[in-house]
Amino acid sequence: MAAGVYQGRIYVTGGEGQDYRSMFTWRALEAYDPASNTWSTLPSMPVSRHGLAGATVGNRLHMVSGDVQSAGTGVQVHTTDHDAYEFGK
Repeated sequence: MAAGVYQGRIYVTGGEGQDYRSMFTWRALEAYDPASNTWSTLPSMPVSRHGLAGATVGNRLHMVSGDVQSAGTGVQVHTTDHDAYEFGK
């Protein structure tokens, strides 16, 4: 997953999971507020992926690159996508 911090909240996006039936990646973008110990769901990334890079620059969380397929499959499907979530929207 990738993460960034903006105005005291921690934003996390992407990642991968595996269970006994499937291997998958996430599109989710969520924010954690430590002051209230609560999570909120934000608009998802257009493409699910893991192994991506993330950084907060100004008022945006940038989500760059990654693989769209779980690493457990043995198949690497890399993307060069660069999405940005603008805070305050």
